[in-house]
Amino acid sequence: MLGRAFNDGSPPTKYPGQPVSKRDLERLIAVGESDLIEFKREWYDLSVKEGKAIFAKDVLALANTARSDAPAFLLVGVEDDKEVVGVSDPPVAETISQILSEYTDPPVNVYCRDYELDGKNVSVLIASWAPASPHRSLHDHPGILSSNVFYIRRDRTIGIMTLAEIEIRIREKDARFGPLISREPIQFGFVQTDPNRGNGLVARVSNVTTEPVTGVDVMIDLRNARDPKLFYRARRLSNATLGPGESREVELKAGEVTFYVPFIEPKTGDRRMTTVQDWGRFVGEGWIDATLHVDYRDRDGFIRHMEQRVAVEM
Repeated sequence: MLGRAFNDGSPPTKYPGQPVSKRDLERLIAVGESDLIEFKREWYDLSVKEGKAIFAKDVLALANTARSDAPAFLLVGVEDDKEVVGVSDPPVAETISQILSEYTDPPVNVYCRDYELDGKNVSVLIASWAPASPHRSLHDHPGILSSNVFYIRRDRTIGIMTLAEIEIRIREKDARFGPLISREPIQFGFVQTDPNRGNGLVARVSNVTTEPVTGVDVMIDLRNARDPKLFYRARRLSNATLGPGESREVELKAGEVTFYVPFIEPKTGDRRMTTVQDWGRFVGEGWIDATLHVDYRDRDGFIRHMEQRVAVEM
């Protein structure tokens, strides 16, 4: 039984992890599309980036529209006029979770299952309100998806949250989390620390305010744990500006790293540099202490510095 009737046109109070019944599904379809309910005739093409971007945008808008007392619903296999056409070969829940984890920040809270209705399969995705909202995209796709805005549903269409709406959401988030929320305008950290996976070291820097942050510099230091004299530094962002809610990802591939050590030429006494050969050959030599440095200019014009350290094996 649904949490409440929807004579006001609102969907029921349901949360991810709670299945819907056949009656629930019929009532959702009967309500029709609204700011919290969206119908799709068929599944998105999740094998291509364009399909993933469209899917992520729709889910982000639903998640940002969901309320603490009412989640949002995406029904796939239903026409706009409420006709149930069904879907064939829908994606598994794990695929959906993986895509949304890759595209959304913070990750949206969703529950997706397939149900049979009158002999036809309907996919139901429930996006519930999350204390860490609003959610944004981590990727851009020209003409479809932008990481610089927050999407929201307005009646039956997708809109973009205004700066005033974003500020209200951030203030609400601060009130919920209190001191757990950083007062710095920049959030940053490594999001990939396994160079052997082909992506090297990947770090993300995000502006979590409604105003631009200027003078952003990002550098990555590597120092060999066994021999601290082996040092490497790479600058990956210089004097950049991050717009409101904007994020940047930077990468340092293992193949780019070369350690140098100084030596004195015996005959001339000149100081020279030489590369280190076969480092990491012995057990324990491949462990590296990686440090992410982020500088930015605050509202008063002062340069602020932040850093994060992780241990990686290369």
